[in-house]
Parts: sequence; C-alpha cells; structure tokens
Amino acid sequence: MKIMYRDFLRHAFFLLLILQVSLYGCRKIIPEAETDVLFLGHKGAGSNNFNDVNMENTLNAVKEGVTNLDGVEIDLQMSKDGTIWVNHNFSVNDFNCITNLPEAYIPILTDAEIEQIAVCHKGKRDRLYKLSEIIDYWNTTLDGFYISLEVKIFYDPIFNQLGGVDAYLTRMAQSMVATLANANHTNKLLIEVNSKAFIDIINANEKTKDIKCLLIRSGTLERRIQIAQQDGYDGLSLNYDDEELTKETVRAAKNLGLFINLYTPYYKSEIVRAFEMEPHSIQTDNMDAKRYLNVK
Repeated sequence: MKIMYRDFLRHAFFLLLILQVSLYGCRKIIPEAETDVLFLGHKGAGSNNFNDVNMENTLNAVKEGVTNLDGVEIDLQMSKDGTIWVNHNFSVNDFNCITNLPEAYIPILTDAEIEQIAVCHKGKRDRLYKLSEIIDYWNTTLDGFYISLEVKIFYDPIFNQLGGVDAYLTRMAQSMVATLANANHTNKLLIEVNSKAFIDIINANEKTKDIKCLLIRSGTLERRIQIAQQDGYDGLSLNYDDEELTKETVRAAKNLGLFINLYTPYYKSEIVRAFEMEPHSIQTDNMDAKRYLNVK
C-alpha cells in the first residue's frame, strides 16, 4: 500500500507539472508597442531625491540614463572662465561634500576652483563635470542619444558682477557653439532656455542650427505659444502637471509646428498621464518609465 501511495503521489506531481507548463504556454504575452515619444532621464538618471545609484547631473548618471531610456536631460551653468558646467543650481553648496562653507556660485568661480569640488549625497560621491566631457562620451556612442540641455537661470545680484543676465547668456551661447563644434549628432540635441538672444546665436551657427530650441518659462500656455512663435523657438518645455495641459491643447500646439516636451512625471500614474497627452518627449526621474508603459 505504501508503494502504491508513493506511485500515486509521483503521478500526481507530474500531472501538476504538465498542467502548469501548459497554462504558462497559453498565457498571453503582450509585446512592447512602438512609440515615437522620447523618454529622457531627468538630470541624467533622476534627481538625488529619487535616484539611489548615481549622483544627479554626472557622467555616471548620463550613462545610467541612456541604458534605460532614449536620452537624458542635464542642467547647465557657466564658470567665470566661460566654461559650461553641468549642475542644477548656480550655487555649489547644495551637495558639496564639505559642509558649512560660505555660499559659492559657479558663474563667479574659475574652472580651477570648480575642479576642486566634490559632491556628495546619501553615501554617494562624485564631482562636477564640464559639458565637454558629456559630449566627448556622447561622441563615442555609435548613433548618439538624445540630450536636452537646460540653461538654468536664477535672477540673483551676482550676475551684476558679470554685466547682467543678458550678457551672461550671450557669452554662454557662444561658449556652447564652441563646445559643440565637434559634436557628431546635433540633430539629437534640445536646448531649454528663455532667451531670444541665446537661440539667435545657436540658430545662426551652421554646426548648431539643427538643435531644437525650446522655450521654458512661466505664464499662460497661450502666451508661451505666442512668444515661442514670434521669437523663433522650435517648441516648448512644459510641466506635465500644468492645469492647461490636456491631450487636446498639446495636439493644438503640435499642429502649430511646435515640439512639446513635458517634465517631470515620476510615479506610474503620472507617467501614464503625461504619455496620454502624446507629447514629443517626456523627462522623468523614473528609469522604469518605458517598462511601465510597455513601449520601446
């Protein structure tokens, strides 16, 4: 009887195994859908507030971002020497590894001074990078990847030392043209900025004229569209959570020939909401954004 019982258990086990395999084989696998919407890693691979792997706005964050998404967004500041650096704020104190220092600002620091700064956050440590270093890495990739370059401006008295914000932006645009002189894939570059003088310099240069310049500023959607059209911008960079934004208003802006970028959904419900508006690109801190939507 014991032998028969063991045989029964053995047969039952194999029957159960066959049933599981059959059910698995019948399970419907939904393939990834194609989408034209670009997904860009905000600050490379996410803000320090979300990203547990790499410091924001660093080369390592860029490498992580392009592994998961179609490209990255990075923030730019310019040094006293006219070099463009990658950092969100013009102050370097936010993530400086050395705390309790007097406030220090990239626009009035030399390159040599910036090179000495280490940045830290929750056990991570890195340094500040020049835009040229990101472009050098970009050039080593076969087809490049999309990069959105946000020119960050904080209206602060320190710019009086530099001749004012307009003078700073004009010099920065000239520096950007020089930095991108050897870039391989300028058709995959976006610039987010609020300066007609800046984009006029970009558009006038043969090497950078194919870059899409997006207006980023406050105001009503109607007013922003009006400014973008009259000043020669290629599109708009907009907060996905703007109450004026719907699938219909995004479509209307696109029908005017404007490139529409939305920032910065993080949670799945936010990513779905932004995606359903059908913009051209979405910046996100979430490296799983495309997996959530099952798109490629």
